[in-house]
Amino acid sequence: MYRLSLYLPLIGNKKKNLKKINQSLSSVHSIDMSTLWIIFVFLSTFAKGSLSTDSYNALQDDGIQYRLPNATKPETYDIYISTSVHNQNFTFEGSVSIVILVTEDTSSITLHSHRLHTIHGVSLLQEEGRVEIPLTGSTYDDNNNFLTIPLVSGVLERDRRYVLNIVFDSTLQDDPRGFYKSSYVDDSGNVRYLATTQLGMTDARHAFPCFDEARYRANFSIRIRHGSNYHAVSNMPIDNTADDGSGMTTTTFLTTPLAPTYILAYTISDFVYASNGNSGTDSIPIRTYARSNAIHGASYSVEVGEKLLMAYDDYLGVKFALPKMDQVAVADFPFSAMENWGMVVYKEPVLLLFPNSTHATKTRITTIIAHEFAHQWFGNLVTPKWWTWTWLSEGFSTLFEHLATNWVFPEWNINDYYVYNTLQNVFQSDAEDSTRPMSTYAESPAAILDVLDSVTYAKASCVLRMIMHAITEDVFKSGLRNYFRERAYLAADENDLFDAMAESILANVPSANRVDITAIMSSWTQQKGYPFLTITRNYDTGSISVRQDRYQSYIPAQMDRSLWWIPLNYASATSYDFTNTTAQRWLSNVDRSTTITQTNEWTADDWVIFNKRETGYFRVLYDAQNYKIITRELVEGDLSKIHLTSRSQLVDDALNFAKTGRLPYSVVFELIGYLEKEREFVPWASAFRGLEFVHRIMAGSASYEHLRTFTLNLVDGLFDYIGIKDLGDNEPHFNKDLRILATNWACRLGSINCIEKTNAELRQNWDNIHSNMRPTIYCNGLRANGDNDFSSLMIILYDTVDSTERNNILAALGCSSNEAQLKVYIQTSLGNNYLSAAENYQVFTAVMENGELGLNVALDFLDNYLAEAVVAYGNTNMNNAIIATANKIVGSDREQRFIPILQRALPSGQISVQSYNESLKIVEDNKNWLTNHQGSIDNWLNDFYKSSGNTVAAGMLSVLVVLASCFRYI
Repeated sequence: MYRLSLYLPLIGNKKKNLKKINQSLSSVHSIDMSTLWIIFVFLSTFAKGSLSTDSYNALQDDGIQYRLPNATKPETYDIYISTSVHNQNFTFEGSVSIVILVTEDTSSITLHSHRLHTIHGVSLLQEEGRVEIPLTGSTYDDNNNFLTIPLVSGVLERDRRYVLNIVFDSTLQDDPRGFYKSSYVDDSGNVRYLATTQLGMTDARHAFPCFDEARYRANFSIRIRHGSNYHAVSNMPIDNTADDGSGMTTTTFLTTPLAPTYILAYTISDFVYASNGNSGTDSIPIRTYARSNAIHGASYSVEVGEKLLMAYDDYLGVKFALPKMDQVAVADFPFSAMENWGMVVYKEPVLLLFPNSTHATKTRITTIIAHEFAHQWFGNLVTPKWWTWTWLSEGFSTLFEHLATNWVFPEWNINDYYVYNTLQNVFQSDAEDSTRPMSTYAESPAAILDVLDSVTYAKASCVLRMIMHAITEDVFKSGLRNYFRERAYLAADENDLFDAMAESILANVPSANRVDITAIMSSWTQQKGYPFLTITRNYDTGSISVRQDRYQSYIPAQMDRSLWWIPLNYASATSYDFTNTTAQRWLSNVDRSTTITQTNEWTADDWVIFNKRETGYFRVLYDAQNYKIITRELVEGDLSKIHLTSRSQLVDDALNFAKTGRLPYSVVFELIGYLEKEREFVPWASAFRGLEFVHRIMAGSASYEHLRTFTLNLVDGLFDYIGIKDLGDNEPHFNKDLRILATNWACRLGSINCIEKTNAELRQNWDNIHSNMRPTIYCNGLRANGDNDFSSLMIILYDTVDSTERNNILAALGCSSNEAQLKVYIQTSLGNNYLSAAENYQVFTAVMENGELGLNVALDFLDNYLAEAVVAYGNTNMNNAIIATANKIVGSDREQRFIPILQRALPSGQISVQSYNESLKIVEDNKNWLTNHQGSIDNWLNDFYKSSGNTVAAGMLSVLVVLASCFRYI
């Protein structure tokens, strides 16, 4: 949760950093012009004692000064809160006493406060002697939430301490920011209220006046007065409780270690808890709090939480800093979770695991707990100095959520899943012009929230993973231990991490193999986007040319000049060791290309694959001959020689290179033909994601029957292999995801075998459908076009209150292949007593995504009922519905129906200008893609089905392909 303000910690040690600059200049052969320019800018400002953030990456801000003055900083807080939320009294009273160290002579104190109704009783005392200092009151600036407290006269003297006391009162917020009210319904149908906090990233100021910036760490002592039938939980264990005899109890907590404001937390509720009972000598108390009618779902989070916490202790070499860990499940929490130190708060569905919970739910709960527990070190023990370096917290936590899950459940192989789910996902957004560098300065609260994007979480984790593999995990782990040793209970920026890694390399790597880790890592943190390598082999000499260019979602008219330090590793048919992912050599950020000379590691007939197991954050494009050799190995040889994540990479890269015009689709279709033999989830998931786009764009074209037949031919064998029956623990973890993908695609492509099996399961085994397969069976079972099945599901939808089951049915009803049923169903989205606004939107989406048939029904619906839909869905959902529909608009017939809807909706305010413009762009992009690529795809498919043996196969499969218009895009 943070970002880059390179107005730097470099200034903290001028002598040390001037030495670093001199060393860099002495090795100028490894520095490009952009680096020299940065050094120039730094030197030009260094003498002034400050560095403007304008010289560095920055989000667009509004020009208001949001940073607190540097004249004072907090050392301790004593916080008191009194609430009667147990009586449904939503006002609260509070006070805060802050010991402040003056760092520069100043005539006022400025701190943060926001949405606190009344500030009164402000006083300031000298810490020594407790002499009160006269004040003139206080002023408040709502633009930057500054509460300024000026002195009547004189100044507060540098290096002296003062005690600032503020009394305030307010109301528990209705929205989940600061100190807010939440609720749940008990088994008797009564609404029960609780009070809890969400203080990140800049919302502690909504709970009490404070220095609400991550760079300020202090010790916090917290006291909470609450109803005696409720209890309070906070970051630290309870020190004591005192009942005042009036039905109110004051709970006092132990003082925290040095911490920033945004990871404080407290909850006042009647929740109950499950615990580990502090069962082992090496374990600490772990409790999960939840409402009493859901506490039976808490045991898994306690069990896996204990294992994860102990695993982090062992790996990082630093013990968890607090004496206990609490987890709290709050129904309406705004995020999946918040990493408050020693008291993590979760949205209820991502913490509680019930007997009927799905495999996906268990996986998600595990990885989210692992993510939040990683924050106890990355972000809490060491905090980014400013939101500029948010990735030091979120990037590491995203990486370690997978690493730690793998420590506890190695049989899941979740590190392979990471390649598909995290790395290949972020490749999409990071290829757009709108992307940004990992380290980007932001100042306003709105801009700071924008930091919480895929660059901070996913990309940063991928870059860190790349470095870990390139320098070896042992060296990387040693660097992390250095980092925690040097910066524990302090704030850090990227240079602190680089220094820790450099120290580890110096200690653990032979001098001949050492690299400049600062130069390497900053080439990834300080510029946006990512590269792709073009691999061109000379089959006569055996040499290989490697060229780097920035990868973008289109081929730019003018070449982007960005260059990176790229770790190179490779395997071949002769040397196919995919276990060693260390960098064999580096391509520097001053070299556009390099040549690798012939070695005994490959021959002219061998395939060569770069970026083993896709450990590097870049794509790889090969010459045509190498693709042919790789394809031959996969189709005719032993595909196990190529690691499954590298197979996934080959498929994902090829489909994206073809999508952007860098690789002919003929090469791609030849390559993915090997999938008939593939039985692993990750390569198939990559293939399905890329093929979804091709199917969506090509639907309705003359050659689409051939495309569908080709894809079904690939999927049929997989469906027969995996079946529709969940095997519990007697199968690989991600086979469950593979079964869902295979069933959805086989049925959507019209496999009679799939449709008959899923419909039989729906009709004959309704009560015993495994929870993992329930949404899939519901949806695909309805494709058999049975009126009774559709009506039965509609009745069940209206009768059930279980949110998971409702979501399953809402999605499934849109899968019908009966036009009349879809028209009836989409009409229900216009508002009734059974569906919420969000569910109304779900109905529309379920129908619209149901191939040609569903799209036609959706377009007729928008044409006739758009005004009513806006009321039923809400403005945000309506805009989302329009954009989602735009993605399906390909071809003049669809355009002629959709564009007039947009043109009528905009003037009447039924959609936003942004949605209108984005929808038009999507439609135009779809049209351009079809113009550029349809011909080559048509030609390959036609040639493929004219070749020997394929004509008969195509004819037979065409008989089996039913429900042609009902292909539903994933």
